Amino acid sequence: PQPLTLAVYNKVSSLGSQILPPQSCDITSPNTASLQKALEGADAVVSMVGLLVANEQKMIDVQQKGAERVAKVAKEQGVGRVVMVSAIGADPGGVTP
Repeated sequence: PQPLTLAVYNKVSSLGSQILPPQSCDITSPNTASLQKALEGADAVVSMVGLLVANEQKMIDVQQKGAERVAKVAKEQGVGRVVMVSAIGADPGGVTP
């Protein structure tokens, strides 16, 4: 199966060339160079980063600090809109808090 981001891209890419393919970068690193490159020239960003199962520190690194880095770099790069998609808590009986 395709990763969710690629599946979403495949569905919406027919809307026009302004829809760019998914970019991969390490949002857990304090070095934001790869994130800056991924957001370069973007008017809007949809961040679909997340973990379903991990220890508490890894969850914080990705779900909290990573999301903060995406928002901060997007603001620095002049991105007008940022949408964060998360699965945390989507299933009350699930394994995520």
